Amino acid sequence: MDITVGLLIEPVELSELQMSKKQNRHGSQAVAVFADCQNVGSLFNHRQSVLAFIEQFGPVPLLWAYDYWRKMKPRREIQLQSDGWQTIDVPTQTKNALDEQLIRDCRRLGEQPFVKVVVLISGDKDFASLAKWLISQNKRVIIIGRRRHVSRKLKTLVPNDVYEIEDLQRVLKHKLKAA
Repeated sequence: MDITVGLLIEPVELSELQMSKKQNRHGSQAVAVFADCQNVGSLFNHRQSVLAFIEQFGPVPLLWAYDYWRKMKPRREIQLQSDGWQTIDVPTQTKNALDEQLIRDCRRLGEQPFVKVVVLISGDKDFASLAKWLISQNKRVIIIGRRRHVSRKLKTLVPNDVYEIEDLQRVLKHKLKAA
């Protein structure tokens, strides 16, 4: 399935049957990742460590990166796509348009029983209500943000699952040593 624009193909079209190809030692637990690239632009520089880090939580069939891609240099979008990210173009600079699209897509996906972990790559307080709703749907919520740029609301909601994108490689090495 080719997902190139969030409005064309909705997340709810994924089925558990499609997910079975992506299962690993975590069984049917799937991870969905939603990245606010306007908030965490450093995703481009840390994309490999982000992927390595999130794979520890289960198979990752959905990697969605939101931005106004047409105003960006194509190289960045192509880099993410080559690593398996679907780039969702939000072609407006209207305040909060990107946040609203990401929240809408994430809520649709959050209703799916096969998704057990949702990773939000953003530190924006506007995602606090989304995180709270996901938790109420029995989803594990993991926040990855920029150092010193994760809102207090998000830190309060998921105090043990907030990570700084700049430190993911070190955190992963530490976890591997402990295992």
